[in-house]
Amino acid sequence: MIEIREIRPEDYDFLWKMLHQAIYSPAVKLPESVIYEPPLAHYAASFGRAGDYGFVLATDTTLVGAAWARRWSGENRGYGFVDEATPELAMAIQENFRGRGYGQQLLEKLIEKGAQSGYAQLSLSVDKQNRAFVLYQRAGFVTVSEISNSCTMVRKISRAD
Repeated sequence: MIEIREIRPEDYDFLWKMLHQAIYSPAVKLPESVIYEPPLAHYAASFGRAGDYGFVLATDTTLVGAAWARRWSGENRGYGFVDEATPELAMAIQENFRGRGYGQQLLEKLIEKGAQSGYAQLSLSVDKQNRAFVLYQRAGFVTVSEISNSCTMVRKISRAD
């Protein structure tokens, strides 16, 4: 059985594994060490601070995916930063669980929780060649800026979502 549930403190270390899975590089798989470099590390480092939220995809025995959102301020910004009031999301699912609709379900949970928390929108960064790009478009995210193949996308949300 597979369930989607809110992230718990004991799941925080799993976000590092999912962060590595979330990195898209069409040419070569990047080494795991890249997630500990400052531009990426802050996506998982110290998760659980005020405003952080997310969900994990869990089987009976293990975690296989996660989607989470964090707000940034000052110089501590993610690749999909649009403003300090907008949480930026990150998401990944282990390869053998992809293509089954779990990404859409995780995204719907993030949107719903964001709306319940009073956020007006969510943002993200994605490479246009990443198959998740289409998932995000279907979920209502629109491109607001683009550098090379990397897009910053935003999805307006409300309590009615």
